Amino acid sequence: MMEIYYQNNRTGESFDITSLVVKPKWRTYRRGSPWAFEFEAIKWQDVEWALGGSIIVKADGAGVFSGYIVKIRRNEKLLMSLLCYDQLFYMKQNKETYKFIGKRADEIVRQIAEDFHLKAGALADTGYIIPSRVEDGQTLIDICLNALDITTINTGKI
Repeated sequence: MMEIYYQNNRTGESFDITSLVVKPKWRTYRRGSPWAFEFEAIKWQDVEWALGGSIIVKADGAGVFSGYIVKIRRNEKLLMSLLCYDQLFYMKQNKETYKFIGKRADEIVRQIAEDFHLKAGALADTGYIIPSRVEDGQTLIDICLNALDITTINTGKI
């Protein structure tokens, strides 16, 4: 059974919107692209939709998607069309310049997550210390993937 929850990022109110959702679908990718979750929702007076609001989708109690609303469109009088992406959306949209000295890939990912207020959760110690690295005007995801690639090249481990 699928469960869908929404939290308005402006008011902090949370809702179980499972019964309001029509035609849910999501796209997933293995690497480098954000996962997307699209759905139509029956307009309900108690639910105020907001860009940046968070969406959590569970299947049989396990989390399968966590992301943010990036597009809201009214379809008909009673339906809204919503598009959500996970955090990789923000990592692909933002570019930055970083200089790292003596950091592991997991430390680089953690620093970027903290700098941009992203949720990183538990990160495995990647082991290999990258002596130095300058990333100039790269997307956040490319900076992270480059650090992981350098680690793989130098350790032989993915």
